[in-house]
Amino acid sequence: MSVLARLLLVLLVVDAMVLAVIELFYLPLRLGPRYHGVMLPVSVLLAAVTTPLLVRAAGRLTPRLPLAGAPLAAWVLTVLVFGVAGPGGDVMLPADVRSLLLLVAGVLPSGVLLGRLAAGGRATAKGAAGAAGAAAGGAPAGAAATPTAATTAGAARTAAAPVTAARGLEDSDGT
Repeated sequence: MSVLARLLLVLLVVDAMVLAVIELFYLPLRLGPRYHGVMLPVSVLLAAVTTPLLVRAAGRLTPRLPLAGAPLAAWVLTVLVFGVAGPGGDVMLPADVRSLLLLVAGVLPSGVLLGRLAAGGRATAKGAAGAAGAAAGGAPAGAAATPTAATTAGAARTAAAPVTAARGLEDSDGT
């Protein structure tokens, strides 16, 4: 991993932490009177959009899954630390559905994306193993074991080879 990629990964982690704090600040936002207004889930929508984007960007920088999940881990830790023991001892995660929505909106899409990155990494490794097997003369790793016309003809030639060799020995002995 190059130095530039490492710096960009650190920047993505810091960005995830800053976004988590901003999302916590706007979590109690309501539209209307102070205590009886309608919840406005701006921070929930922000978390649902930005956290997977950060994970995707980290996944493009490095194929290693723990490093690709670093922005998500930083986001979760920041939300939990600042949400439970916020600045000045304030609890920034309210004890209602908004906190659950924020955590689910940040973690679920990013977790699905990490799962896709993990599955894509395995498929790439399998494809590389299949290409190596084909180069060595074997079948690719995902190839089906069904006989084709070429393999059937090759098997027939191989089975007929001892018979031909035996005839050649009979002719050379003179019997």
